[in-house]
Amino acid sequence: MSRLRPNDWACFIDHDAMWTTYDWHTQIEEYISRYHDAGLFVAMSSRNGIPAQVPAAVHSKQKLRRFGRNVYTIPGNTHDMRFHRTLGEDLQCEFRTDVIDYTDEITTGVVMVTSKRTWEMVGGFNEDRGNLGGCDTDYHYAMAKIDKRVYIMKGVYVYHWYREDGHEH
Repeated sequence: MSRLRPNDWACFIDHDAMWTTYDWHTQIEEYISRYHDAGLFVAMSSRNGIPAQVPAAVHSKQKLRRFGRNVYTIPGNTHDMRFHRTLGEDLQCEFRTDVIDYTDEITTGVVMVTSKRTWEMVGGFNEDRGNLGGCDTDYHYAMAKIDKRVYIMKGVYVYHWYREDGHEH
């Protein structure tokens, strides 16, 4: 972040996630242009701990085997990439730049999009906690301190492995 110019934006994606559409970057630029009050954008994903970020009317809720945490998944919890790419394209077509304002709730940072200016205003990331320790959560809560919104990008969807093999990292 320190290398970016003041008006630049950065996009972070977890090491175990992948894009499902070809032009996700153009779409994220559209979100940035449309929502000037945003401090943080997050994406939809196939597996995570936040039901609002899993694109399904009905969620399959499971306990993670090793960690005993709840995880919400798309129905069937499939790892078929054709399914995920088709779902990503469908969500992109249906919701292109629609959002869910989730400022007052908690999100997960599988994908996080933020500006250099916002990052500086909140004093950067709390790297002492690390990614799995809540760095994304801390950053989300920091948006309220600077009167910025947190938006879930309904039209941006990533496949997320999310500890499917029982490993923490």
